[in-house]
Amino acid sequence: MKKFKLEKLISVMLCTVMAFSMMACGSTDETVDSKVVEGTATEIETPDEGSSDDSEPIKIAVSAWNPNVFMYLAQDLGYFEEAGVNVEMVDFAEFSDVPKAFNAGQLDAAFFSSFEVIAPASLDVDIKLVSVIDNSVGADGLLGYGVTSIEDLKGKKIGVGMDTVSHIFLMLLLEEEGYAIDDFELVDFSSPSSAATALLSGDIEGLATFEPFITSCQSSDDQVNVIADTAQYPTMINDCIAFSGSVLEERHDDVVKIMECFYKAIDYWEENPDEANEMLGSYLDCSGEDFAATMEKLDMISAEDSYAQMTEEGEGSWTENMKLMSAFLLERERIANDIDPSEYVDTSILADVIGE
Repeated sequence: MKKFKLEKLISVMLCTVMAFSMMACGSTDETVDSKVVEGTATEIETPDEGSSDDSEPIKIAVSAWNPNVFMYLAQDLGYFEEAGVNVEMVDFAEFSDVPKAFNAGQLDAAFFSSFEVIAPASLDVDIKLVSVIDNSVGADGLLGYGVTSIEDLKGKKIGVGMDTVSHIFLMLLLEEEGYAIDDFELVDFSSPSSAATALLSGDIEGLATFEPFITSCQSSDDQVNVIADTAQYPTMINDCIAFSGSVLEERHDDVVKIMECFYKAIDYWEENPDEANEMLGSYLDCSGEDFAATMEKLDMISAEDSYAQMTEEGEGSWTENMKLMSAFLLERERIANDIDPSEYVDTSILADVIGE
């Protein structure tokens, strides 16, 4: 098993952080249309400035990624209603629309990869990372159609969402294996489902993607092979949930309740896997069996472990890695000022959840 090399990952993450930075700089107050998994559309209204009515729903962005839909499980099991907290889930078919809506103040919370919080925080976007929720251990990967190695893909088309986590993984993988990005023809796809369709139709020979698309592509055609995945880089990618700082300040207790319900839903899934997988899969338009297969490639982190990870100090810790990332970006003038994790990480929510 290959160990994650922070210095190398930092260098290839740069393009993604730059993209998020540009979103933060260019955010507007325009209303963003979101698309739910089922295909209908809802409109997000920008709240009135200074509004803090506890009766208003806390709006949480949910995109098509397995850990995110545990929020829906919590809702359907009645946990939010039992806790007395008003929550509204806002679905996004395209993840790239999430930071735009968050930066425009149209969302109260969203799921991100942890490193994606640094750039907007350095630009004074009101964002606080409250919990690391999972590590990818095979949920992100490189697929090949009719090929089984990176060498087989040389000179061929690889689909990828540019400036996404999949793009980062692809560049890290190619560098690790001694290939240059110019050895391949990258084809940009804004939609992971469109990219999967292109692979299955033979329009591209390779695809850097994530679950549930890895499983669905393999299930659709036995010519699809996993060439490499994050099982080889088990600490490379982790996901988090972040809230706006104003919501944390004005509705701290409600945010605690939301996170309690989120972790309660994870407990329910662990205790009732068959029923829960069917429910969770329905949110992503996949079977419970396929959902379960994806979850085998994710290491879900408990509230206690997340708190320990986020508060640990010293070499090799999550906090130290985030500091190194910030220093790297500052040195290359990709952020305006150095920013310590203490400025964008808020562990008070988890502390209340676990009773610290």
